[in-house]
Amino acid sequence: KLCDIVGCCLMSSTIAGGNQTSPPDVAGMVYVTADNTGDYTSLSAAITAEGNNKIYKLGPGDFTLTSQLALTNSNIVIEGSGVDVTRIVFDMGTTGAGFKITGSIGSAFDVTPNVAKHSHTITLASTTGLVAGDWIYLTRDVVVDANTADRYDAEIHKILTVDNSTQITIEDVTYEVYNTADNANLYKITWAKSITIKNLTFIDNRSSVTAITEQADTLFLFCYGLILENVKFDQMVHACCGVQNCFNSTFNNIGFDGPRQIDEPGGTGIRYGLYLLSASTNFTLNGAWAQRCRHSFTTNTIAGQTYGAGRRRNITINGFVSYNADTANFDTHESDIGITFNTCGAQSAYFGSDTTDSKGFNTRSPTTFNACWVENCQAYGFVIFNNDDSAGTDTSPGGDRTSLVNCRINNVVQAGGVGRGVRIENNRASILIQGCQFYNVPDDVIRIETPGSNFIIANNMFHSCGADLTINGGLIMSPSGTVSDLIIQGNIFGAGTPPANARPLFITTTANRLLFTNNDVNGLTNTSPSIGAASTDCRVENNLGLNPIGKITNPTHSGNVTLGFYGGDVATVSSGKTYKIVGGDMMVTLSSGGGNSISILDSGGSVLISGITPELKSQLILHGYSVKFGSTSGQTLIVCAK
Repeated sequence: KLCDIVGCCLMSSTIAGGNQTSPPDVAGMVYVTADNTGDYTSLSAAITAEGNNKIYKLGPGDFTLTSQLALTNSNIVIEGSGVDVTRIVFDMGTTGAGFKITGSIGSAFDVTPNVAKHSHTITLASTTGLVAGDWIYLTRDVVVDANTADRYDAEIHKILTVDNSTQITIEDVTYEVYNTADNANLYKITWAKSITIKNLTFIDNRSSVTAITEQADTLFLFCYGLILENVKFDQMVHACCGVQNCFNSTFNNIGFDGPRQIDEPGGTGIRYGLYLLSASTNFTLNGAWAQRCRHSFTTNTIAGQTYGAGRRRNITINGFVSYNADTANFDTHESDIGITFNTCGAQSAYFGSDTTDSKGFNTRSPTTFNACWVENCQAYGFVIFNNDDSAGTDTSPGGDRTSLVNCRINNVVQAGGVGRGVRIENNRASILIQGCQFYNVPDDVIRIETPGSNFIIANNMFHSCGADLTINGGLIMSPSGTVSDLIIQGNIFGAGTPPANARPLFITTTANRLLFTNNDVNGLTNTSPSIGAASTDCRVENNLGLNPIGKITNPTHSGNVTLGFYGGDVATVSSGKTYKIVGGDMMVTLSSGGGNSISILDSGGSVLISGITPELKSQLILHGYSVKFGSTSGQTLIVCAK
C-alpha cells in the first residue's frame, strides 16, 4: 500500500547550510514544497493536477490557502513533515470553511411500502440506478431530539443484491421502522474513500470570519475509511473538525488548540473541537487533547439539511484529555445511539462569554464512561440529562442507560454555590454508577432529580466529600419528588475527612423500592439515611457503622400507618389499626397492660399469627409484613431495627 511506505519515503537529507535536495522519485509520491524543490508549491495545484491514488508529501513550512480547498478525491494521503513543522494556513475570505473533503448523495428513491425494523429487504418505487455494492443513506422524518422539531433520523447501509426492479437486499438489517407516512427515502452515496491526513497542522489565520456554513472549519462529509494521525487544529473557527455521515473513521493523536467563535450574532460561545455529526458510524479516536473549547468533543444532528439527518452509532473515544473548556469539556447530544469514553479526562475550566459553569462531561444520550476522570471542573463533574428533561423514548432516550464505571471525580470547584459530582436530571432512568472515586466534592456527590427510576449506585468511595452539606443534605441526594427502584450498596461514605453534618442518603419526599445495604457509614456524624415518610418498600440493612440500628425513638407514622425505621412521627400505636413494617425487619415489643388480640399478617394480608395477648415479646416481624393491635391502653411500644 502506498501509505505503508510513506514513513520510509521522507525528503532526502539536507546539504550543508540546510537547503533541501530534490526529493527522490517514488511511484505515486507527489512532493509539495515551499522552496520550489518539489513537484509543486501549492497543495491545491498538486491535487488538481495529479488526482487520486497519490501520496502528497508536504515539506516544512506554511502552505497558504487563499480560497477554500474543496476536494472530492479518493485514495489519497496528505502527509506533512510534522505537527507545527508543516502548516496548512487558511487565509481566504470571511465566510466558509477553509478545507473540506466531501462525497455526495444522489436524488431520493421513494421507500414504499413501509419497511419493518430489522428488515433485510427494502422495497422502492424503482431500483434503477442501484447495483450490488452501492451504499445507501436511509432517512425518515422522525424526530430524534426532544427539543428540536426537525432533527430527523437516518442510517447507512450497503446493498447486498438488487433483487428486482423494486426491491433491494442490504448486507445487515434496518435499525428502525421506515414508513412512507414519515417521508422515508433512500439516497445512493458516492464516497470520498480512503483519505489519510497525517503529521501536519491546520491553522486558520483569518482575522474575522462571519459564517461557517459547512458545520466546521475543516469538514469531512460522506467519507469512507477516513484516517487522521498526528494532526493539530489551531485557531480554527466555530468547530475545528467536523465528521459528518462518515463510515469507518479512525483518528490518532489529534490536537485542538483554542478555537474561535464566528464574528456574528448567534455565533457567540460556539467553539468546538471535534464535532461528530449526523449518521456517522464506526468512529474510533485513539489519543487527543484540546484546550480552551466550549466543548472539546460534541455531537449533533443537523436540522433543515438534506444530509443532516441521522444518529451516531458505534462511537469509541479513547484517551482524550480536555483542558479548560468553558461549558462542558465533553458533550453528547440526544441523537447518539451510544458512545463509549475510555480513559478520557477533563482538566480545569473557565467561564466563557455566556456560561456560568463548566462541567466535565455532559451526556444527553446513552453513554458508557470507563475509567474517565474529572479534575477541578466548575459546578459539576458529570451531568446526565436531555434537552427538555422529558421522559426518554426509543428515538430520544436522553441520558438514559448511562454507566459510570471506575471513574474519578476530584476537586469539583463551586460555581454559583454549587459543587457536585454527578447530577442526574429529571426523568432519567437506568443509570449505573459503580466503582468510582469521589474526592473533595463539597456538596451532594450524586444528586438525583425526580422523577427518576432504576438506579444502581454501588462500590463507590466518598473521600473527603460533602463538607458544605447540612444535616438536611446527603452525599447521595434526592431533593424532591419520587425516585423509584434505587439500589445503593457496597459504598464507603466516610473515607478521608468525613463531612461534619451530611447523611449518606437523603430522600426528601418519596422513594419507591429502595435498598440501602452493605454500605460503610463509619466516620459520619449522622450515619442514618433520611427517607421521606411517603416512601414504600424501602430497606436499610447490613450497613457497617449503622446496623443494627437499635431502638427507634418515633417508629410510628400515624397517617401512613407504618411502623419501622423511617417516616415515624410518634412513639405509640392506636388500637384496632394494622401497621405495615417499613425500612427492614423489625423487633417489636408491646408490654403488658391491657392489650389483647394482636395479629401478625404477611405481605399479602393473610393472618399468620392471631390472638397474641396480653403482650408482644421481642417479636421479629419481617419487612413488608404487618401487625394489628387490639386494645393498647397503658402499654409501652419498643421497636428496634436490625
